[in-house]
Amino acid sequence: GGGVEASTPAEAVQAVEEEESSTPSHVVVNFYHLVDVAHPRTLRKDHERFLKGRDVRGRIYVSPQGVNAQFSATAADARAYALWLSSLAGFEGVTPNIEPCDGHLFPKLRLKFKPCLVSLAGGHGALPVTDPAARAAPLSPSEWEAMLLDSPPDNRPIVLDVRNAYEWDAGHFAGAARPLEDAFRETPTRAASEATGDGGDPPPPLPAALVDAPKDAPVMMYCTGGIRCDIYSAHLKREGFTNLHTLHGGVHRYFRERGGAGWKGALFVFDARLAVAPGGGVAADASTPPAAPCARCGGVAALPHLNCANID
Repeated sequence: GGGVEASTPAEAVQAVEEEESSTPSHVVVNFYHLVDVAHPRTLRKDHERFLKGRDVRGRIYVSPQGVNAQFSATAADARAYALWLSSLAGFEGVTPNIEPCDGHLFPKLRLKFKPCLVSLAGGHGALPVTDPAARAAPLSPSEWEAMLLDSPPDNRPIVLDVRNAYEWDAGHFAGAARPLEDAFRETPTRAASEATGDGGDPPPPLPAALVDAPKDAPVMMYCTGGIRCDIYSAHLKREGFTNLHTLHGGVHRYFRERGGAGWKGALFVFDARLAVAPGGGVAADASTPPAAPCARCGGVAALPHLNCANID
């Protein structure tokens, strides 16, 4: 039940069905694809026409830089969407993460045009995010594990968690500092630095873990599915960092291929499950403890990510 990745979305849906003892009633699909889209509003309209009447719920965002999607659907409708999307020019290489699930994990479908796929201060339209050469070098889960656990003491990489603080609390890779940000749009950029300057020296356009780091220091960036890392790595490259690495497929794929090696806690996810365990399944069902105590009272936190029981 850890999900699969295949060369096409349709193959991924088929692989999930073959893994199950019977065809799953629903699947949850997570993917993004960075590609120049000449007419994104038209592509959104095409999505609207294709998805009309289909049992698909979640978020599908279309922008000039591609598509970002997280949704649940019946296996049949997920297969139909996969076949349709991979038939479009530029989307032949989509590689989704697809897992079986018990019913829908989202309340409704949100299909939107967005100028930028993720919320980053100043946007990322000026960054060459669709050019792989402008982004960090991707590491497969096995390469990531080796670099994380086997690097020599005198050349330890900086492990950069490109997520939100509360996601780190649920779970994170060993060695990753807790992000200072509570939302990705707060992640430091050049535009944010220039906008928040008060006449003195503006804040650095870098996360705290990189402020004093050499520009050639090895940096391992990770996030849930990979999109935040890929896009933010283009910003860090523009800031002069030359030794950047991202976890290809994000923590989703790492769990599937390497389990929890080097990981603490559970993975926060933005659907009804809220947190999933390295071995698969909802974290609360698997009794997976979070990686950090409650930030307010210091007590043992509970997964999925819930509000503190201390009403004060």
